[in-house]
Amino acid sequence: MIKGLEKLNDRQKEILFKTNELHKNAVDNDYKDGISIVEVWLEKGVVCARLKNGEWYHYTYSYTWY
Repeated sequence: MIKGLEKLNDRQKEILFKTNELHKNAVDNDYKDGISIVEVWLEKGVVCARLKNGEWYHYTYSYTWY
């Protein structure tokens, strides 16, 4: 279960899951498990995702992360 997911609208969920998939595809296999989303929230309209490895990222409308 992803904490905060119920607060996102459908478009924000699309951004979250599509960007996370691209993020997973950009890393090697040893790192992929840590990329699983555990919590989400909005910050100034940008979807933020905390990952299993403890890191968090902004996931943008252009399907990029920082």
